[in-house]
Amino acid sequence: MYSKTFLKIIIALLGFLSLHHQAFVSSRRLSLHPEDDDDVAPDGVCSAAVSVHGYKCQEYNVTTDDGYILSVQNIPQGRAGSPGPNRPPVLLQHGVLVDGMTWVLNSPEQSLAMILADNGFDVWISNIRGTQFSRRHLQLDPDDDDEFWDWTWDDLVIHDLPSVTAFVVNQTGQKMHYIGHSMGTLIALASLSEGNLTDKVRSAALLSPIAYLSHMTTDIGNIGAKAFLGEIAHMFGLAEFDPQDQAADDFVNVLRLATGIDWNDLSSDLTGSNCCLNSSTADFFLKNELQSTSTKNLVHFSQTVRDGVVSKYDYGSDESNSEHYGESSPPVYDLSKIPHDFPLFLSYGGEDALSDVKDVATLLDALKNHDVDKLHVQYIEDFAHLDFIIGITAKDVVYNKDKDKIVIFEARNLIPEDISRIVRKRTSFLRRRGASMEDVARGVFFLVSGDSGLYQGIIWSFLKIIALLGFLSLHHQAFVSSRRLSLHPADGNDDVAPDGVCSAAVSVHGYKCQEYNVTTDDGYILSVQNIPQGRAGSPGPNRPPVLLQHGILVDGMTWVLNSPEQSLAMILADNGFDVWISNIRGTRFSRRHLQLDPDDDDEFWDWTWDDLVIHDLPSVTAFVFNQTGQKIHYIGHSMGTLIALASLSEGNLTDKVRSAALLSPIAYLSHMTTDIGNMGAKAFLGEITDVFGLAEFDPKGQPVYDFVNVLRLATGIDWNGLMSDLAGSNCCLNSSTSDFFLKNELQSTSTKNLVHFSQTVRDGVVSKYDYGSDESNSEHYGESSPPDYDLSKIPHDFPLFLSYGGEDALSDVKDVATLLDDLKNHDVDKLHVQYIEDFAHLDFIIGITARDVVYNKFRAFCFGYIVGYFSLSFIIFLKHQNVTISNAFLPIKDKDKIVIFDARNLIVNVNVM
Repeated sequence: MYSKTFLKIIIALLGFLSLHHQAFVSSRRLSLHPEDDDDVAPDGVCSAAVSVHGYKCQEYNVTTDDGYILSVQNIPQGRAGSPGPNRPPVLLQHGVLVDGMTWVLNSPEQSLAMILADNGFDVWISNIRGTQFSRRHLQLDPDDDDEFWDWTWDDLVIHDLPSVTAFVVNQTGQKMHYIGHSMGTLIALASLSEGNLTDKVRSAALLSPIAYLSHMTTDIGNIGAKAFLGEIAHMFGLAEFDPQDQAADDFVNVLRLATGIDWNDLSSDLTGSNCCLNSSTADFFLKNELQSTSTKNLVHFSQTVRDGVVSKYDYGSDESNSEHYGESSPPVYDLSKIPHDFPLFLSYGGEDALSDVKDVATLLDALKNHDVDKLHVQYIEDFAHLDFIIGITAKDVVYNKDKDKIVIFEARNLIPEDISRIVRKRTSFLRRRGASMEDVARGVFFLVSGDSGLYQGIIWSFLKIIALLGFLSLHHQAFVSSRRLSLHPADGNDDVAPDGVCSAAVSVHGYKCQEYNVTTDDGYILSVQNIPQGRAGSPGPNRPPVLLQHGILVDGMTWVLNSPEQSLAMILADNGFDVWISNIRGTRFSRRHLQLDPDDDDEFWDWTWDDLVIHDLPSVTAFVFNQTGQKIHYIGHSMGTLIALASLSEGNLTDKVRSAALLSPIAYLSHMTTDIGNMGAKAFLGEITDVFGLAEFDPKGQPVYDFVNVLRLATGIDWNGLMSDLAGSNCCLNSSTSDFFLKNELQSTSTKNLVHFSQTVRDGVVSKYDYGSDESNSEHYGESSPPDYDLSKIPHDFPLFLSYGGEDALSDVKDVATLLDDLKNHDVDKLHVQYIEDFAHLDFIIGITARDVVYNKFRAFCFGYIVGYFSLSFIIFLKHQNVTISNAFLPIKDKDKIVIFDARNLIVNVNVM
């Protein structure tokens, strides 16, 4: 299909080359000749992007056996610590047309090299021949000698990679972990297939793995390969390909005119639609990259695209190939010969134009006989080629995600051999049952981290508990004394409260906002905010009230952290609602009581979410009802959904609340995928801390930080990606909101509350708090077991909207399905369900797309644009599908048919209930 285009290109290219040959061979970059042959090199990557952030960084020279002098950087320690004698070395190898700078272009919190250094690794960065700091040779000048550029990635396999790995081993005395991206994965795979590397490298993590290239979707790459552009350029003696050279820029313009393809967005066409680059990093990337490579190297890649095999360079004739290889065809790299017990981790993206999913499937087929516990695969649907190295979400999605399930470093080498034997047995069993690689990895993780079942408690749970007990015996006083400053009310009985959420995040945007105190019947003084009108309008007499209820470990600030155009509280105010925000007991502005001091009285923290159902929720709804004279629309997130469901199941709320929208609904928790949550629940950590009298759990307190470090050391789990592990892979957070979120949250809760959630995880039911004995339960409930909340008893005609996400680690789709089964007899026109495949827990409240995906139906509902449309459409849908109501609640993505409330109940002064 490219035939006419190819002809145009070749004609244009031949004309161009005849005119501009001299420009190509003369306008090369300045060569960086070494002053001497000493291992220590002049500054480069270190001074440009590492040392400026406060990291120690050393530049080295490594000379290959064919005379190239390569630049290698070492970051021996994190920003705050000493190197230590046993930090495991890790080598980072970049891809084609870039250099080692790619690993340090983001902030230290988002750049893999610095993340690793801060997490206990001795980090080494390699720069291949021809890139800006490796543009050196013992005899050859890159600007004058075409022989300098007489190489392909074969030579990186034969010379560069062995030289650098040998240097790192000699410097550290240890085998290293290897992380490659793009071409950096190809040279590792090729080397391993020939039986090399394993004496110096202990594991390999391959990001955007490149091997087979027949299905790549980049127009530039495909046209370049299939029109033999590299071969033509090489024939004309153009040895160096410098993407930033003026001649190369002119060349691209000729091709653009010849083909009609718009190549202004070069990186997108070459790499795919990268989801997660921020503008500053992209600008820094373009400023520092792209790097030179040899034209011969591009020819080699073109051969791989056309031939569909991974082989050595084809010299174009039987005679030349025989001269180089002793056979008429270039030898193939047989990737199935990679040692089956060598730990590999592959991470690839659905939007990658170079590492296409079909080509990765061919690679995985070559690895089909690999030991199942030594091959780990991660697929990220919205990632493209550059997202893996400079994407702002790569830390959470790739670098920190499930590092105990995957081998970005050889995790199994950290597990005692007796556990390793059990792991091997377990993985073989799972694979015989046909389990996916992901399921096997998950099964292994929970096996060694204390999952319930056959192996619960062996070794790891024991280690966790021993470490915890030792810690508690030393630090009990620190836990109970180093609490946050208490915010005592000036006058606890006055409804009007001092400034808090209003002044911090609402009034600054031009909204009227009033702070109130609400005192519960058990003496807690809760902070409540009211935004009675939009930025530009008067309140009006009939604005429907809506109450926003946050989840656990956060407070009402979560509803106003984004800009006014993206924060639900302000969106509602601007669209005709009278907005009220609740803050549960123990959070910063509700850290008050008529008699108890949260810093001195453990009784202040003697509560669970049961008490929010019994005291907080009724008190706040009654207050809002009394202030407005109207029934309320309720919106809850996370724990805010649980307390509403529990209250409704006991016949409460309906006298003051007219509908409930439940975002990331929490009820059943048996299937949640957060490692931290599961481990905490199943190792009874909450119960242990409660026994030691640690009443308050303050996530920002130093004792909790120390406590997490003890567990990290005892288990080997890296919990720096706390938010991602707890909430899931949030698709749609921007960095500024995330920073603001972390600055303002997390909030304290009671340890007893965490114990209650742990019970829900383990028991698989939604019940009241279990006091641990028949006697204690009988004393509280009049029966030996805590009563269940029967969610099927929620009034069937009460309007409910549930919105949940496919990536949510807390509100898992299986647990939501259990909840929906409880609601199977709900009136069909009163239950509305929305499923958002790529949303995780925090996307619903601070995601930048939440307005369009979840919130933005309010205006249409208020003005009657789609009154009753969903109900009718849903009934018609069920009738056409010939399904029963109980089978109807499957994931639905038709946003125009979904209401966050029952649309008919949003019209003021019309009684349709």
